[in-house]
Amino acid sequence: MLTIDRPDVLAQVRDAYPDLSYGDCTHTTLSAIAQQHGVDFATAFFFDRVRRVPRNEVLATVLERSDPAALPVRGRGKVLIVPALFYDRRPAHGGDGAVVRAVSERAGLDVEMAPVESGGSARANAAILCDMLPRRSSEPTVIVSLSKGSADVRLAFETMRSMPAGVRAWINVSGLLRGTPAIDRFMQRWYRRLLLRLIILRAGGSAALPAEFTTSSTSPLHRTVVAPSGILVINLLGFPLAAHFATTFGRLRHRQMAPYGPNDGLGLLRDAIVEPGLTYPVWGADHYFRVPRVPVLLTRVIAYLIHRGCLVPVPENAETGLCAGRIR
Repeated sequence: MLTIDRPDVLAQVRDAYPDLSYGDCTHTTLSAIAQQHGVDFATAFFFDRVRRVPRNEVLATVLERSDPAALPVRGRGKVLIVPALFYDRRPAHGGDGAVVRAVSERAGLDVEMAPVESGGSARANAAILCDMLPRRSSEPTVIVSLSKGSADVRLAFETMRSMPAGVRAWINVSGLLRGTPAIDRFMQRWYRRLLLRLIILRAGGSAALPAEFTTSSTSPLHRTVVAPSGILVINLLGFPLAAHFATTFGRLRHRQMAPYGPNDGLGLLRDAIVEPGLTYPVWGADHYFRVPRVPVLLTRVIAYLIHRGCLVPVPENAETGLCAGRIR
């Protein structure tokens, strides 16, 4: 399932900086590599180092295997989707999790959309999640957060004293978990701040959003994100080169953030990873994660969660214990 349309770029980075491992890929290091060799080189380098992490290699092996009978793809449990910002106003961007819903329902799982506000601040939506999650039953639940929805989830987890019994896993898709230089740039000039405020208010968004998503130390998202104890975290994020962006606006934002290092057109890739979770990098996908292989990838992720016990497998019959569906 791994598709590489620019193998030459990856070939260039395999032997580059042999002393730098994934753990050495700090913001400073990735920024320096991007400024010396270009952001495409830095993106390929970070992609290579992410995949070399042993726990990520194991996950990649499972998600990319071609054996159609490898893992079950039907289960019992709930998938809770925490959608992206303005998910109801911009359905074409996929922030409502329609693909996640379709894949999950096909696997026999119950799907629920978290009742967060479409334009709500991360703090406000985190409060909604803090209210609803502890009241849930112990039914096995997987949270799938998209883009800014991941910020809502991280703040909720950081606020709750203990994790609800039913929550078994958190799938972080293109997570906008921390502040981004894309917002910093708007905040640097008064007329840009005014423009951003007008854009957000026109879309029905909270006036608190810009301050939350700057990289300033005053942002509630400034701290490094740490995986909640006892919950399996899988990070799914795109690793696009400049040529992978389909829109002029996407290419512009990618280029503007290039000096800071690998980015998906909206946030820095280094900031999109919840540690010490598992990470599967998707070559060629941008922040909106719209590449043809995403439904297959999500199907295999669901299968992996069933295999890990985060969701309950549905037996085909009591004698064999085989599951009805298989990965395709």
